[in-house]
Amino acid sequence: MPKLKVLIAQDITDELKIYRTAINNTGLAKLILVESEYENVLDNITNIKPDIVVIDKIFSNRKGVELLKSVKKVYSNLNIIMLFEKGDNEFIFDILKFNNVDMIFKQNPENKERAERVLKVHFSFIFNQIYTNKCKNEVKEEIKTVNDSFNDLVIRKAREIEKVYYNKVDLNKFQRVDFILIASSTGGPGALEKLLKKLDDDIKTPILIVQHMPKGFTKGLSENLNRKVNIRVVEAENDLDIENGIVYIAQGGYHMAVKNKSFNRSVISIFKDSSVNNVIPAADVLFKSIAENYNSAYVLAIVLTGMGSDGKNGVYDLKKKCNCYCLTQNEKSCVVYGMPKSIYENGLSDEELDINKIGNRINEIVKYRR
Repeated sequence: MPKLKVLIAQDITDELKIYRTAINNTGLAKLILVESEYENVLDNITNIKPDIVVIDKIFSNRKGVELLKSVKKVYSNLNIIMLFEKGDNEFIFDILKFNNVDMIFKQNPENKERAERVLKVHFSFIFNQIYTNKCKNEVKEEIKTVNDSFNDLVIRKAREIEKVYYNKVDLNKFQRVDFILIASSTGGPGALEKLLKKLDDDIKTPILIVQHMPKGFTKGLSENLNRKVNIRVVEAENDLDIENGIVYIAQGGYHMAVKNKSFNRSVISIFKDSSVNNVIPAADVLFKSIAENYNSAYVLAIVLTGMGSDGKNGVYDLKKKCNCYCLTQNEKSCVVYGMPKSIYENGLSDEELDINKIGNRINEIVKYRR
């Protein structure tokens, strides 16, 4: 099996030992080069063409973020992993605007196994993306050699299968919208900003969001969005009453669920538990809590850009136990077409839209069902 080529931009000798070993132990990647000189990184990327560049934020006298921006100007699609210290939120929102950039917290020297596990999750996704795209390109080349009549037959049969497979929800049967649930991951902060900016400021439905982020980052995300959009955005807290027209963002590092305390009183539950779909918080946890506690509720579920399939099982439960209409972000506008793809391919998406249209579509659905 081929291995991903990795270049590290780091000049801290003790920490290099951790990541040098962890990268090779994942079984998915091979460390090709360690570059400790800021000025040489771009030239080495050009020469060795790595699949992944790992950049320490404090590389070269805390110039890691500057290096990231320089690399992205030249290699916009290159996969980059930024190493952060816990509690270091500086530049976080600038970094999240770039495509194919992941962030992980640096591990202590004695925590080599955790460093390996974290890297393996990220490498697995990148590996799948690279070789899936490669296979797609190979298939496209083969299709060019097939005659037009065969192509027409394939397309016609695919459309026939799709009609049987997708069982769309009839919005005319929706009496109201009790909850709006949103899941997002890689590329999510930018997508959430576009979506929330389009929402009416008098929307009368609570909005609960799970954005895959480490502990410490979601507070800044909620404050940043609150400054930019017309509705109130807060980081969720345990036992917080859920109110209409407020956006609640799950805390990084904790799962978020919803509980029915009493008639017309719902509260947020924040709790620490094992990861689900390799992430904390997980959208599946939130979605399933609504399905379990609010049988027959009217739910609008939205799944945005992100790697993996978090949200798929939750949407399935929502459709089974509630009245659930699901919107997914289309491939063209996604940074990573993973989570919405898993919804679409499993027949759970009722509409697939560009991110710039999802906010207005939510307004349309909610407006006539108050």
